[in-house]
Amino acid sequence: MHERLEHLTGIYVNTVEEWLTEPGWHGEVTQLSSGSLGHVVRPVNLGEVQLEWNSLTARAMIVDYYTSAWTTFLIQYAALAPRLHYAHPLGKDDAIVLSPKGDPEHRYVSPGQGSTLCIRVSGRAAEQRGWAARLPQRMRSGARGTSHLISVCKSATHTSLQQPAVKAQTAANVLTALEQTFSVQLLETEGSGEAVPDAAALEMRLRLLLGDGSEGNFVGVDALANQLGTSRRTLFRALRQWPGTTPARYLKILRLHAARRKLLAAPKYAGAVAAVAFECGFSHLGRFSSDYRSLFGELPSQTLLQ
Repeated sequence: MHERLEHLTGIYVNTVEEWLTEPGWHGEVTQLSSGSLGHVVRPVNLGEVQLEWNSLTARAMIVDYYTSAWTTFLIQYAALAPRLHYAHPLGKDDAIVLSPKGDPEHRYVSPGQGSTLCIRVSGRAAEQRGWAARLPQRMRSGARGTSHLISVCKSATHTSLQQPAVKAQTAANVLTALEQTFSVQLLETEGSGEAVPDAAALEMRLRLLLGDGSEGNFVGVDALANQLGTSRRTLFRALRQWPGTTPARYLKILRLHAARRKLLAAPKYAGAVAAVAFECGFSHLGRFSSDYRSLFGELPSQTLLQ
């Protein structure tokens, strides 16, 4: 980390010109108190979610220039005094939010002997959770504060993440805790020009649109949202509410159920499984068999023989 040292009116000023951040995020730090800056970072990579535990010994003014596609939450969890965001004090359970569609510049003062939890969420994960496209710069936690969220993130930090399934579940736990902490603001749609849909009604319209599960009816998520007369983000949010999954996953489930119905009714001949798979939009027979067995507990060939 390259530092430029100056001395201004008796205050030791230390400008850090290279702040360790992800692509699309540039930071400048001006140290406001004497001594070492004491910047310590501990990153934790959960895939679609990334955690970063930061601590500063010195009081410092920080300017972040943010153009990343990820949404980032900065939560102060241990400090002697509150942070200031554009001269406004933040509560101990409040968060500064850096988001792709928000103001790219943030200015805040971090108190000396302070620690911050940084939670980064990919654009894909935010969309799948149905979060609002534009988030406020500051978020206030609910009645329970941020203690539960910080506890979940600490648990994630000490979890062995060697297995992909464990890493994915740990990331999901953090996202759920984030929503429990800042639910109103994350899921707010006021001002977006789009009403919150009746999730059950939208899901029923989707089923009617897909019909009997023939190959031509299974289109991509964007095309499907367009045919339903809604946005991609609203479709994600509705299907997450009901029946509790993502559009891509739900489309695959419906395709697999369509294949099962066709297999149960199909004549028992060589090549019947492949014919049904292709009819339902599965181009890779091995992957189809694997997904089918994972969902139904038996191979397509076993269903065919029933």
